[in-house]
Amino acid sequence: MALFSEGSEKERAAAYRVLIVDDDQQFNALLAEIFRGVGYQVTTAASAESGLEVLAREPVDLVITDQRMPGMSGVAFIERIRADFGGKAVIMVSGFLESETLDRLKSLEVNAVFSKPMNIPDLLSAAGRAVEPAPGPSAIRAQ
Repeated sequence: MALFSEGSEKERAAAYRVLIVDDDQQFNALLAEIFRGVGYQVTTAASAESGLEVLAREPVDLVITDQRMPGMSGVAFIERIRADFGGKAVIMVSGFLESETLDRLKSLEVNAVFSKPMNIPDLLSAAGRAVEPAPGPSAIRAQ
């Protein structure tokens, strides 16, 4: 099954830059391959601190981050993104999500939250909605 039915959709995805932040290098490589395969431009970082450095020097449309990482947590990373870079689109993908974390992510207005392992087509759909939002309020839902 093709993820994009028309060339123009893949070309539109190529206009977007995604930053993937996870301390698991295999997961970073897997997601990078998937997103590049459907046309996104991808940068990866192994920590939230490295992710902030990328955000300071490169244009990024969407950040996909883990929650549990050495050093700064994903929630703390998103708080810094909101403080330093405004309303950038953010998706949380984590194997460790507690109700307090979900509540905080909702208050930070993340675009989507996924538990690992996640459904890749759903993640790609959420990414597409995040970079090209429909009119109206964003909704958060745990996948």
